[in-house]
Amino acid sequence: MSARYILMAAALAAVPTHLSAQEALKRVDSVSVAGGGGAWSTDWSASAEPTFAMEYDDARSLDLTEVQDEGEYALAVKVSGPLADLATLSFTPRVTLNPHLFDDGDETSAWSIRSRLARTVQLTDAEVGGVRRAKQDELIPFVEHSYGRNYADLFRGTGTASQSYTGGITFVDVLAYLCARGESADDRNCRGGPSFVYKVTLSYTQFDSDNDDKDRAGPKLSAELRWPFLSTSSLWLDGAYEQRDFDSLLNDSGTDQARSTHLNVTLGIDLSPWARRTFSLGDKAEFGIGVRSVNVEADRGDLERNDLLLVPTFSQRW
Repeated sequence: MSARYILMAAALAAVPTHLSAQEALKRVDSVSVAGGGGAWSTDWSASAEPTFAMEYDDARSLDLTEVQDEGEYALAVKVSGPLADLATLSFTPRVTLNPHLFDDGDETSAWSIRSRLARTVQLTDAEVGGVRRAKQDELIPFVEHSYGRNYADLFRGTGTASQSYTGGITFVDVLAYLCARGESADDRNCRGGPSFVYKVTLSYTQFDSDNDDKDRAGPKLSAELRWPFLSTSSLWLDGAYEQRDFDSLLNDSGTDQARSTHLNVTLGIDLSPWARRTFSLGDKAEFGIGVRSVNVEADRGDLERNDLLLVPTFSQRW
């Protein structure tokens, strides 16, 4: 069996919990909580997210012949450990494959490794006076560096190397976030059923590549929201707004460096409880489906984009 099919089979067997692929590494950006006894941990994730893209005009006319495959399959392992219970240091090697299974696009692949340092959260008592505390809002600063290489085929040739430097801060209700992911070490934290979950991140990234036309920098604001819906599901809304100022790439008029703004919004439903009960899956299995809007405005025509994507996601953590 070829390496391509081994990778895809492994990815389809287990996928991560985040139901957004705006940035693949966001899937392993879980909140770090003190209390692990100083031990380092290893978390594996494999993702299979078949993504079907259509331009808005084609979607309105139901022209399915213009559907494009933007699916991504990935394997990653995160090794993380505490630094004096004040911060958590993690290293995440990762490989990805974009096979374009459903259209005629050329397959691409990549590998990367990311180093990340983030504040470790200290959870306070789960209950105050015998009553479950409603939430624990926290600000979590972080810095990270990523280095990787992209290939126009299945890891063949020299590829294009790139690296990025990012600093930012996240605002999150830690209790609701951990309970929603089933990661709270104290069951008392999650009494009373699911609640509204929010996570907002403001960051700034400098991106450098062997291809000078891709060098850029800019801020990004992203948010993840989730709230209960009926008894066996929840709704989620992911959004991100990013500005990119290019270092060398010029605008269409050739008078100044190019600039683009990116707005991605995903609305979906998480049917994990129903899927676990119906198909006798484990507690960490998840299933959801969403619709994503991708809009890129730029002063270069070849950077602009306006697509509607259908994003089914399957997941299994271990």
